Amino acid sequence: MGSMFSKASPEQDPRDQAQVGQKRVAGSDQEDGSSQTAGKASVSKKRFKTAKERKSHFKNTRTWTDDEPKRPKQEDGEKEARFPKRKVALLFGYSGTGYYGLQFNPNVPTIEQALFDALVKARAISKDNSTDPKKVQWGRTARTDKGVHAAGNIVSFKMQLPLTGKELVDSINEHLPEQIRVWDYVEVFRSFHAKTMCDSRVYEYLLPSYAFAPPLSNGLSDTPTSDTDVIITNHDRSITKYARVATDEERQRSEQYQISDEQLQNFRDVMAKFEGTHNFHNYTSGRKYNEQASKRHLLSIKVSDPFMIDRTEWLSVKLHGQSFMLNQIRKMISMGVLVVRHKSPLSLIERTFEDKKINIPKAPALGLLLEQPVFQTYNKKVDSRRDADEKKKKEDQPTQQKVHEYINFDANENDMNAFKSKYIYTQVFESEQQERGFETFLLSVDNSLTQDFDYLHSQDGMIPDQCIITTKFTIKQESDDEEQDEDDDKEEKAAKKGKGAASKAKRPAK
Repeated sequence: MGSMFSKASPEQDPRDQAQVGQKRVAGSDQEDGSSQTAGKASVSKKRFKTAKERKSHFKNTRTWTDDEPKRPKQEDGEKEARFPKRKVALLFGYSGTGYYGLQFNPNVPTIEQALFDALVKARAISKDNSTDPKKVQWGRTARTDKGVHAAGNIVSFKMQLPLTGKELVDSINEHLPEQIRVWDYVEVFRSFHAKTMCDSRVYEYLLPSYAFAPPLSNGLSDTPTSDTDVIITNHDRSITKYARVATDEERQRSEQYQISDEQLQNFRDVMAKFEGTHNFHNYTSGRKYNEQASKRHLLSIKVSDPFMIDRTEWLSVKLHGQSFMLNQIRKMISMGVLVVRHKSPLSLIERTFEDKKINIPKAPALGLLLEQPVFQTYNKKVDSRRDADEKKKKEDQPTQQKVHEYINFDANENDMNAFKSKYIYTQVFESEQQERGFETFLLSVDNSLTQDFDYLHSQDGMIPDQCIITTKFTIKQESDDEEQDEDDDKEEKAAKKGKGAASKAKRPAK
């Protein structure tokens, strides 16, 4: 992971309209007693050959007066130093804790705002361009939501070079908090855009093995037993129950849970079902089944072997895809975990790609991070230009002055791994211990007061009717389908009628 606006034409500001009107009147007054049309014609035909005539015409037709305040001139001492500018891809990583996502968002702290401010302070962006990122052609490879991390991400923009290489990188990092780091920058083609030239993205999701423990209901109560109870409601909130969270002793036992070999293989088999091209309309919000954008292609999904962190077993899932929709990865992880926990048939995953709309819960956001974007096509273009230059050198022909570098994170792998361990993995583990995100998530599903998740208990992998939900998108889709069926029926009847008329015309006269 659009909005609709009702707005006036952007072509003309109301102030400009007033000015145009005033100029039109001024033109009509040029000729004594003449019409507006005649005045305009005379003005357009008359040429002002001398500077004096042009100055006089300008003074008569302008829309402001001499007594209006003028913009103060900038003092010589206030002039900002100018530096060479280059279009670059900036490689950076961050822990999303405490930030409201990556993208600029007024009045709340975001990663891009912190990065942009640091670039201005390091003089990589001039003060003249510091008021609007569009002035430097700012673009991002992948957006991340609130609390989501990234070991590697990229923004592209026109950057000043007051320093070069590592000195400039260090200067930018001096103005950043430790949980945001710039790894490097690469000078790119002037037509480069971080989003449109990205071929694919690699995400990682971390989850504790106790998420695969068998479903356990602690019982629901009509009144809260403590401040930590999980609130469970039905769709219209007419019923409210409270689920008790695990005690400290129960948590210690759950944290010692280790996934079995059979469960691990089942989880790998489930996640492999998502590879390839499928319709993921059930794994996001606001998408219809028949939208082309609902189809996404996943190149690979790899589930790691279990590893221990502070006596708790964890798994890492790496997902490599061309692009992902809002909440898609969190819903995929959720479905994988729930299918294994409830021992649902694998064929259930294939049913979720069909047109029936169902509710798939989201796994906690804290375990999700962007590993890195991939620019394979761009790097091939760099190779092609290098090969062309080499050929020209052999033929003693002039070559391109600038040799561009590949965009990848290979040279920064060690720094990125150290950063992930210190600022991302540690944050994920500590947050799960304190907030118990997976416990809350699983309690909500195991104790649901609705029939939304009955498909997990389907023996044949089919979606029961009581699980199918209706939204404004499914209603619109059904209406479109009905209209299409009516059109098809009309076309079919017209075709049959045409054939009948043609056959009658061919019959010989008796």
